[in-house]
Amino acid sequence: MSQEGVHMEGIVDITPEKAGFRPDVLEILNSHLDHYLRNGVLIGAGYLLSRRGKIFAHKTLGKLRKGGDSPDLSPDSIRNMFSIAKVFTATAILQLIEKGKLYLNQPVMTIIPEFDTDLHKTISIFHLLTHTHGLRPVGGYFMEPYPSAHDEGMEDSGWIRSILTGPLTTRTGREYSYGSHGFCILGEIVKRLSGMEFDEYVSRHIFRPLGMENTFYQVPEDRLQNVCYIHDFEKEWLASPLHRRGAPPAASNLYSTMADVWKFGQMMLNKGIFNGNRILSRKSVEAMSRNQLKNVPAFHWGQQIESFAQGFGWALTADATLASPGTFHHEGWGRSALYIDPAEEMVVFYMTMDLGPWTPETIVNPRNIIWSGLV
Repeated sequence: MSQEGVHMEGIVDITPEKAGFRPDVLEILNSHLDHYLRNGVLIGAGYLLSRRGKIFAHKTLGKLRKGGDSPDLSPDSIRNMFSIAKVFTATAILQLIEKGKLYLNQPVMTIIPEFDTDLHKTISIFHLLTHTHGLRPVGGYFMEPYPSAHDEGMEDSGWIRSILTGPLTTRTGREYSYGSHGFCILGEIVKRLSGMEFDEYVSRHIFRPLGMENTFYQVPEDRLQNVCYIHDFEKEWLASPLHRRGAPPAASNLYSTMADVWKFGQMMLNKGIFNGNRILSRKSVEAMSRNQLKNVPAFHWGQQIESFAQGFGWALTADATLASPGTFHHEGWGRSALYIDPAEEMVVFYMTMDLGPWTPETIVNPRNIIWSGLV
């Protein structure tokens, strides 16, 4: 079913021209997204673009949810950011490293005894941050025709043993395979070393200092009407309480707005500081955003990559793209993306809510349209 491409403007600081960006390219971007809205591929879409700390484009198109009676998607709508949550978890881990609570090559078994096995004892914090631990990847990562549910058992008290059951799928430290289990373990490490629930730690040490007032792991009841969701499972997740007995929400299920996520991205571009509040040291940001792997292969969503590039939490933009060398990013379920391009002093966030399978036309193509607008 097609959706009307209702456009809603968010708050901006400067015009595209003052940001060194061609305004006609924003029209190309709008037309591109409108095409997929009219053809029923997308329910809604949105983007926020900034250069040198100034927002110059902030817009949503389409609807908040499925159905003809759905309200319009707006710039202050709340959306599940899915795996973009992982870079917040990585930030929490780097904060603890800065405080001397742990070190990058520290074996996980020194904190979580379940890892003290012949199979798991060499897995370190470094391996978890770079997806080189060897634990099961997300379902479908190896393009298997019948992927398993990678989140099975994650709400139970025995969730750690559950994800350690069975063999490693790749060689620890020698192969890359993208997954969520490693970041759930990192969230547990944050909990044990800080003495706080994971979500409470991130709220206190990241969200609040950044002024991210519309960001939650559990959306308050009075804000539920502002949440964008497309699929039934998203609605179910939204209604589910945080499971204190199970895995912390350190790999997914972070709810936020475009403007709030931008604050986090701008902090990274600013080398760890935003509005006078320091979240990370300059050296931590540099370590997170540079390649930490050397000659590590990956079979990455069907692509055989001889030497994969990965930072701590952040992915490095190495595929065919117009983004500058040194750009780092993270996507959320392939439907949202946060990009930081230090060379252009640009932060880009965009999201596309589609009804069907992942399509490059709605998540990859907008990226190149955006970067083509730089003067």
